Amino acid sequence: HVRSRRQRQMCIRDRLVCAVFTCIESAEKRQSYIKELQRVLKPSGVLHLVEFSAEPSRRFLSNLGVPMWYGSAIEWRELLQNFAIYDDEFSSANTINGSSVQRYAIFAKNISELAADKSYQTS
Repeated sequence: HVRSRRQRQMCIRDRLVCAVFTCIESAEKRQSYIKELQRVLKPSGVLHLVEFSAEPSRRFLSNLGVPMWYGSAIEWRELLQNFAIYDDEFSSANTINGSSVQRYAIFAKNISELAADKSYQTS
């Protein structure tokens, strides 16, 4: 099925898929990025966040020396407090080096007023 450029743009504005927060070690930066995702996502658009997770939360250095943070389900839900989470699930996954980990996937609807305010800027 071939989509027009407009259809592709609409699809992008309706949904965001995110899977990079594991490498963001600062809670403040994570919140800032979530606010920006919320701003660019249209009202009622869907955020699909898939991240490694741990109970309890786990911070460590990867084998490459990169700071990592596997947040707990509670931490992810708190981070998305301005979204309406309508589905989530845990599943098994493997890291790049083959370690077995837990993956947490969240589907959340944008309910923030920030989505309509294009003048909002993150610091």
